[in-house]
Amino acid sequence: MTYRVAILLLACLAASIFPGCHVLQHHGDASSPLDEPRVADGGAVLEIYFAHFSEDDPELVHEMWRQLDEQVVDREVRRRLGENGFRIGRVGGHIPVQLQRLLQLTDQPTDSSSPTKIEPEKQGAARKRILRNASGHRSELIASDIYDSLPVLMNEDGQWVGRTYHKAQGILALKSFGESGARVRLDLVPELHHGDANSRYVGTGDGMWRMKSGRPRRVFSNLEFSANLAPGEMIVMSSTPDHRGSLGDHFFSRRSGDRAEQSVLVVRLIQTPPEKLYDDDILPVDEIE
Repeated sequence: MTYRVAILLLACLAASIFPGCHVLQHHGDASSPLDEPRVADGGAVLEIYFAHFSEDDPELVHEMWRQLDEQVVDREVRRRLGENGFRIGRVGGHIPVQLQRLLQLTDQPTDSSSPTKIEPEKQGAARKRILRNASGHRSELIASDIYDSLPVLMNEDGQWVGRTYHKAQGILALKSFGESGARVRLDLVPELHHGDANSRYVGTGDGMWRMKSGRPRRVFSNLEFSANLAPGEMIVMSSTPDHRGSLGDHFFSRRSGDRAEQSVLVVRLIQTPPEKLYDDDILPVDEIE
């Protein structure tokens, strides 16, 4: 009697003795009698919020940022982000009262209609969006409306450089990666998608080519940043009001006549990928609703 046959007989015996037990049908690797467990490609589950507030209430924002950990981003990267109008902070277990006021959540979460794109609410209370992000896969957080014409002034290594983009929209490209200790590293980079959509052939890396459609994009790789989060922690991203006309201002500010409104992006980690059990073996499982 082989070892595998002995195991199967023991499983059948257990199923006959204990009603709650049953033999798993094999649909995967022929070398194993068990289904392969899955965990969404080792991905993370994130809550995404966009909140809006009037710039006439600066005290609310000041008090909120005073309680956030802005050291989450490397000092040099934080300096470059600040020069271009972006501000990043991390929230641990205690959520500042001011941030709670901004979020004022609706009762029910909303799954993103697209698995890779999250759009902000146009108005009203912030709504929770659920994003299931497979490890290393790109998702897009749409930060702004489409500008017919957008003049951007960038600080690049101490030099101010200007350029105008047509039909431009602010996008934050997001990727997540599982880390040790049940933590996740989020990588975000600001981009401007502009102009009209076009189609082009791109290489797949295995000698093949495929057609890809999309708009031209400007990737601000010098503003890419990473944040390491534990479950329940969140990052907060917005613009600095004293950098009018900056890239961050175009991403997170809206103006209509005399009315000025600022937005805040919140990304909260609610589920981490599994720990690596044996060297580089990752056991994927079905997504949890």
